[in-house]
Amino acid sequence: MKEQVSTFLLNGKCYGVAASDVQEIVPKVAITDVPLAPEHILGLINLRGQFATVVSLSRMFGLEDSQNAMNVVCRSGDTTLAFSCDEVGDVIEIERDKLLPAPGTVPRAIGSFLSGIYRTENSVYGIINIHKVIEHLVSATHAVAVSVINANSHTIRKVSN
Repeated sequence: MKEQVSTFLLNGKCYGVAASDVQEIVPKVAITDVPLAPEHILGLINLRGQFATVVSLSRMFGLEDSQNAMNVVCRSGDTTLAFSCDEVGDVIEIERDKLLPAPGTVPRAIGSFLSGIYRTENSVYGIINIHKVIEHLVSATHAVAVSVINANSHTIRKVSN
């Protein structure tokens, strides 16, 4: 089965995400900070009244910060994410049955978010699974919320004693 993939560069490496998940591509825009968010969440952007969470894949993958010149805005259900990247590439057509598992040499911080690796004549692409990214963000956000609630609860107990 064939699938279209939107490609982009991040720290000189090629990645892609299912074109069916891509809403639009936007240049770097003003980002509103989100207090207490994990470091890979850069903040929120406003896309004509719709908010998208900007995710630094370079930080999430444990890489050096990238230029963050462009945003690949992806949508899955009610969740809208903007993956910051250095450069947007082409839309390529891949054959799903030729998608290879990420080799053991790919760091777990990257491999756990990939559907697989796809090779063309000229490049190797890490195909990002947006659902795995969303699952990670939800669990990371939940962990931060629990920490804040526990810290506030501890403070309230101290004040009331």
